[in-house]
Amino acid sequence: METWRSFELVGMESGRQSREHSSESPSGKTVLTGPTQSISACLLSTMTSAVCTQYALDLGKLCHDLKNTQEDMKNFQDKVTGTLVKLEGILGYLTELVARLETRIHNVEQRLRVEEDKGTARSKVLSFLLPRENDLRKRYLQGQNAPERKTLFHLTPVKYNQC
Repeated sequence: METWRSFELVGMESGRQSREHSSESPSGKTVLTGPTQSISACLLSTMTSAVCTQYALDLGKLCHDLKNTQEDMKNFQDKVTGTLVKLEGILGYLTELVARLETRIHNVEQRLRVEEDKGTARSKVLSFLLPRENDLRKRYLQGQNAPERKTLFHLTPVKYNQC
């Protein structure tokens, strides 16, 4: 970027400073006045105009870039919002699915507990009955090997008269 000093014309005519309406510049150097001043002013005006035009072009470019960036940011924001909405829907579906699976798991666990309780009861019954069944089998097998027993009582069916 150019500064004031680059536009300053420090007066030196033939090795000496001009004394026509000499004035001090902001940097403390003597600036030529008179016809040289008009050339200097014209040159300064042209340079200022060029710099201002360049700044205006740069500003226009920056505004255009800003507008494009804002548009890109809005598009990105819309995409992110759409993605978040989709994720929210998927999360809701997964939450429902997890709740249903937890309900199923609870029901299966309950059935398993009931079956386990039934199994425990069966085991107790079987552990009670098995020794007796073994005794009965032994007695039956011993009864088949023993000589025939005489029947003390013989049961015959009785018919009743109907009135």
